[in-house]
Amino acid sequence: MKKDKSRYLLMFAAWLLAAGIIITVLAIMHITPFGNNNLLISDMGAQYNSFLSAWRRMLLTHHVTLYTFAQGLGTNFVPTIAYYLLSPFNVLLLFGQASAVPTIITWILILKVATIALTMTYFLCRHFQTTNKMVLLFAVAYSCCGFVTTSYFNIMWLDALIWLPLIIDGVDEVFNRGRISRLFIWLLISIITNFYLGYMTCLFVGMYTFYQLCEHGQARWRLLTLWRHFGKAVLKVMETGILAAAASAIVLLPTALGMLQTAKTTKTPLSLLPEYGLDVFNQLGVGATNYQSHLTHAPALFCTSLVILLVIFLWVNPQITRWHKRHVFVFLFVLLLTTNLQVFNTIWHLGQQPAGFPFRNVFVIIFMLIVWGWESWQAGVAHVALRWRYLLPAALIILMLLGYYSSRLPLHAISWLSDYNTNVVPSFSLMTSISYIVLTTLLLFIKRQQWLFLIVTSEMLVNWLLVMRFTPLGNQSVYAHAYQQQATQLNKRHKTPYFSRLNSNNTLLRSAYRETYNNYNEGLLFAYDGLFGYNSTLNENSRIAEHNLGLFSRNQRRICGEGLDPISELVLDVQQQLTLSSHHLTSHINHNACGLGVVIPANVANLTLHTTNMLTNQQRLLQNWQGSNLFTPVKIINDQVTPLRNGYRHHLVLQPLTTGPVYLNATHNATTYDDLLVNGHSQQPAINADGFRFLCNLGTHQVGQNFTVTITLQKATVRGLDIASLDQEQWQQCRQRIQQAGTYQPRLTWQHGEPVFTATMINHSTHHWLLLSLPYEPGWHAQINGKSVTPKKILSGLTAVPITTGKNQIKVYYQVPGLRLGILISISALLLYGLIIIKQKAEA
Repeated sequence: MKKDKSRYLLMFAAWLLAAGIIITVLAIMHITPFGNNNLLISDMGAQYNSFLSAWRRMLLTHHVTLYTFAQGLGTNFVPTIAYYLLSPFNVLLLFGQASAVPTIITWILILKVATIALTMTYFLCRHFQTTNKMVLLFAVAYSCCGFVTTSYFNIMWLDALIWLPLIIDGVDEVFNRGRISRLFIWLLISIITNFYLGYMTCLFVGMYTFYQLCEHGQARWRLLTLWRHFGKAVLKVMETGILAAAASAIVLLPTALGMLQTAKTTKTPLSLLPEYGLDVFNQLGVGATNYQSHLTHAPALFCTSLVILLVIFLWVNPQITRWHKRHVFVFLFVLLLTTNLQVFNTIWHLGQQPAGFPFRNVFVIIFMLIVWGWESWQAGVAHVALRWRYLLPAALIILMLLGYYSSRLPLHAISWLSDYNTNVVPSFSLMTSISYIVLTTLLLFIKRQQWLFLIVTSEMLVNWLLVMRFTPLGNQSVYAHAYQQQATQLNKRHKTPYFSRLNSNNTLLRSAYRETYNNYNEGLLFAYDGLFGYNSTLNENSRIAEHNLGLFSRNQRRICGEGLDPISELVLDVQQQLTLSSHHLTSHINHNACGLGVVIPANVANLTLHTTNMLTNQQRLLQNWQGSNLFTPVKIINDQVTPLRNGYRHHLVLQPLTTGPVYLNATHNATTYDDLLVNGHSQQPAINADGFRFLCNLGTHQVGQNFTVTITLQKATVRGLDIASLDQEQWQQCRQRIQQAGTYQPRLTWQHGEPVFTATMINHSTHHWLLLSLPYEPGWHAQINGKSVTPKKILSGLTAVPITTGKNQIKVYYQVPGLRLGILISISALLLYGLIIIKQKAEA
């Protein structure tokens, strides 16, 4: 009982120390609530803030939607919920205003960092049967390790570090007492709260189980003897892992099926080449990675000089058996090897090379370094021979110097990171790290624990500050004010009883950011259905369909409304165009949009679009749909070319042959838009689109009236630059014919968080296909006049359903693929777990 009380006191002390360190760092950096800065940086500002705000709104309104129309044309929201939003710490979102979400995020960060230290203290105390007060220093080193300091703004990953010590304690419980409850419960929670790092945890549990199998044996035992004695425990761990995964099927199965609808970005072919070089040794020191290099760096292995030195001394400590040293070496070698070789590192990352934030599995290596460091501390460094006390720290310093200088060589390593060799460690960080190694070594052997405690704590604090020093933090007071203004204005927008989309290319929040901010996820942030989306779970059919019609997409995770024209407005059902200012909202009702669905002929349903030429796509679409070619190339009267250092400046004199809007489509990906001028006035897009394809609006011009366009290209000719005008008068006639054929304007309702569209439409034409501005995916179902029909994929990613001439009662609804089966599997797994526990208690 006394031992338990001491353990809980240590856990509380570790929680307070970790919280004190992170609060001190935040206060020094003036981060809300300790200042006016906030953590709206990188993906936290571009994605997570919007996701968390949307989640807060869903919880407060008791209306959790499993599908969202606020990302692209629509996407399954279950993968987003599973990846970003299921942390129990997110309950804090309910205790603050929407404009204060960045402040709540800071409190979530504090609680997570502190709780990591708490659970690690619990594990170390139980695993090593100790209540030594120094254990809290090692636990706090885990909570302030390199993974945490470089990924603190990827806040959803931190939960995995909280559960990992409890999961490994569960593995120990299986080996020591044969009980599976702890392993099952904590592994289940880890998978549910973040399936991505939960998957990595499962891989590590398998590796750790084999390590423990070897550890429990005796020096001369063979593998068969080991298995005879402890094979039952290994099988229990494996069975429990499978059972926990099955119990989480309610999340895993629909998430896996949803992720199949996203883009695949794995680089091929995979190789056995190393991912990093000697500069990995710099990552053992303070400030090796900062915000400028957070996307591309070697594994962030920082866990204090104390831990690293103790792990090194472990191999020369005579109190530790040679058998154990061999196990430690092999396990550490395997962990580092599988991180460094691309093919194995890809397996760690769920079969996809990470796009930035590399080596996300490094937290399991740090966990083991902490464990081995404490083993070395318990064994007593006083037993280490005098020569090793000098030679090993000196060798560590030499390795860090080699890493420092090798990172400055042009070919210092073979890596998939194209700009990897530009991420060099600052010299100040190197010298500070060496200083801490020297100080820690001295204090280790003169047995001054109080001073050692202070030095290690200061090292963690300094590392935090060095990592954060170049971070372009957001402005919280500006954000809160702009958020309230924009929310108030958007509430005044025109609303219809029917489903419709809107497009807004500007935002009031940009002034709250100190780095480039594009309003990709403001549909989620402010609860409206738009065209924008930035998410690793974005539906790829939605993105391709929008992009092929002219909308701008920087990569497979982003799509926006830049590039809309009358044709895409009709096809995508964009009924409003919003323009925000600090004082009022301008809402333009778009008469091109006809509804969620329009009648099309069969040849449109069979049409394939190109990925490069948006103008050609629209011409072919109209030609097959209405038999009309409404785009006419403009006449180039003159092209005056001025050579530049990085391209050619073209001053074009153009003459439209029809009256209407003129669009530019660059097919060769070598166009600069930020200095685009039309008649001397800037026509720069709202989002930086340099080097990408989209339909760029050059304004509306009269037939025969010359106008000028000034643009920078990589080529001396304008070949590959398509410029055409849309005949406005013919387009109006074409649009009227489309409306007269029949349109589908449904109401949107929700059943169990899934969308249902219902309406009656009259098909006045002889065509039998209804084009829906919904992304094609297996979850969509349709009933026409009470009979189920099979949706068809058309125009590279949209959905069409067969209809009849005359009256059609149409119901289009979505069911999350795999959700219902996942629920059944989870319930079955939980029942099976219950039976196993009952059986174990009966046998006890």
